Amino acid sequence: MKISFDFDETLDHICVQKFAKELIERGIDVHVVTNNHVEYYVLETTNELNIPKNNVHFLGYTKKYIYFANNSDYIFHLDNDYQDVDEINSFTNVIGVLFDENWKDTCLKNIT
Repeated sequence: MKISFDFDETLDHICVQKFAKELIERGIDVHVVTNNHVEYYVLETTNELNIPKNNVHFLGYTKKYIYFANNSDYIFHLDNDYQDVDEINSFTNVIGVLFDENWKDTCLKNIT
């Protein structure tokens, strides 16, 4: 099972980092899919979480839905950007989950 998180305003929150650790401990393949351009900043956090470097995907200016259309083996992607979530849900088979007050319940519902 493969899932992903956005970085800025998502995985950089401690509560999401704790959740990512829980998923890794359960044997779930955790990835980061981000448009962030500051690689060292992202890798510092992902190293602490034991997310392998090859599981961190820097998209630059590529739209996330294009990435997920070409990499459809993810269950869900958690993101704070409503437009990214909407496009992922509209144009791919991956479930886009909005980082809102129900994010964790929505994520858990999709992996159990």
